[in-house]
Formats: sequence, C-alpha cells, structure tokens
Amino acid sequence: MNKAEERNYRLNRLLLGLLLETSMDLSLKGEENIPQEGAVLVSNHRSDLDPLILSLRIEQPINWMAGKYLYNIPLVREILSNAGTIPISRELKEKAYAKAAQALKKNQLVGIFPEGWDYIADNIFNKPVGKFHPGFAQIALQNNALVIPTAIIEIEAEKEKTFFTPKLRKSLGYPEKLKEAPLRLVYKKAKIKIGRPIKLKREQGLEEICKRVRSEVIKLLR
Repeated sequence: MNKAEERNYRLNRLLLGLLLETSMDLSLKGEENIPQEGAVLVSNHRSDLDPLILSLRIEQPINWMAGKYLYNIPLVREILSNAGTIPISRELKEKAYAKAAQALKKNQLVGIFPEGWDYIADNIFNKPVGKFHPGFAQIALQNNALVIPTAIIEIEAEKEKTFFTPKLRKSLGYPEKLKEAPLRLVYKKAKIKIGRPIKLKREQGLEEICKRVRSEVIKLLR
C-alpha cells in the first residue's frame, strides 16, 4: 500500500475499532514474531470478521488479499479499494501476485487466508482447519519472503444470520457455494496467536509446504 492507503487503513482501523471493541474481547500473543521485513501472514478463516480483528490487534498494516466479489458491495468496495487491499480471483491472479510483490518489496505484510471461503461456505463451525490452497506459498517463494503462521482461536462466539439474502448475494457475484450459506460467526471473545516465521524451501514442493504451514497453524490453535 502507498502512504495514502496506509492513512486510510489506519483511519478505518480506528473507526471500526470504536464499533467492535465494545462487543469483542480480543487478545494477542506473539506479535514479536512479526519481522520488520516483508512477509506473508496466513491464518485460519472462520468468520468474515477475521481480517478486521487481525488488523485491530496487529499494529503493522496488512495488505489483505480479498475476493473480487467483495468489491461489488457498495461502501465495502470503497473501504477495500482505499486501504491497500488486493482483489483476487482466477482472472486477477497475475495482477494480484504483482501487487503482493510490490508490498513485500516495501517490507510490508501481505495477509492471506489459505482456506479461502471454503470453511465459511460449508457453514459447519466446528470443522477442523481446511485444506490450504497454494497461493500464499507461490507468493512467498517468488519473493523470497517469510511466512507467518497465525491462528484465531474462538473462545466465545455466536452464530448470526448473514447480512444478504441468497438472491442479493447472487446479484453481487458471490461464489456459488457462498450464496446459500445462512449463518456467519461473530466473535464475542477470541485470542490471536502468531507463530515464528517460516522460511520456505522451494524443493519441498507446494503440496508439502501447504501441509507444513497448515500444521503450524493447527499447533497454534491448541
């Protein structure tokens, strides 16, 4: 993100913090594990609130990868576009990777949820951590960047109806599985744990890297 986007990011964080801090009890452990150099932060993904609560508790601004469909939502589109987020889809992959590379070269964080929206779409909130997609590993390897495993641990939460009806989600271009998900998870109390940075080795292969990083995230959840 550039300087203007960083200012918007910090302003958004301040305003959203005023709204969320009164209804959520959030704690953070392991922030000292975040390096000063550019790195790819990866986390498990249970709720649409996940990027918000990580941004609230991690001081360093995060360039979040966000599904392209989110940019079809009025107001959300403006917030995302002005705060350094990176739209991602199959068609935008190369462009998104290039933007991530720019952020890493500036020693910034790039935030990715390797499970994607799979867990949220399944709407089964006690499932184990899902399969990690390899995008985060490709970005880290291409830029010789560290990977920071992170876990969001739900201590107390409620299940609420999603904001939009399936019909409205369809009109906004939501992914097929996500159109029908009836519930969303809203944290009341949660803990964030940040693990030690991982240096990836290209010879391990993407599949093994995904398994390894997923395993580290699962360890943090215990």
